[in-house]
Amino acid sequence: MTNEELIRELSAARQQIVQLEQSVSSHLQAEETLKNSEMQFRSIFDDLADALHVVDGDMRILFKNKVFSQWAHLLGMKAAKGKTIFEAFPFLPPELRKEYETVFQRGEVLITEETNTVGGKKYYTETQKIPVFEGKKVARVITIVRDVTERKQADEALQKSEE
Repeated sequence: MTNEELIRELSAARQQIVQLEQSVSSHLQAEETLKNSEMQFRSIFDDLADALHVVDGDMRILFKNKVFSQWAHLLGMKAAKGKTIFEAFPFLPPELRKEYETVFQRGEVLITEETNTVGGKKYYTETQKIPVFEGKKVARVITIVRDVTERKQADEALQKSEE
């Protein structure tokens, strides 16, 4: 191999190294951007006053915010990622499965009010089930649960006082 050929090969190798460094740098920058975006996303959902969780078509919990985790802890439940919503909260009524199935099938938001008794205490909640699409298919459902127990109890007390 001549000196000229070695110089050309060395130059080509240097160019490939520069391209590889640029590629790695771009990849690291994209990774950092994604990490920051995920942190911002989590922060927004964790700052909500309502409980929020995301389930897939098998009703498995994919994501939960801090309030959801706190509620699970208060209720003595283990709402771990990967568990179904019914494994995490066994007191949920069977009709709830049909509600989720409806959202997955129709792709429409569903707003409901529920009453559940856990550990002898009655809880009232208002729930929004919001479809998340991938293409034309609902892939996940975001569920936002608001505790309206105090409001309901106040309404009930007012009704009793008016009777």
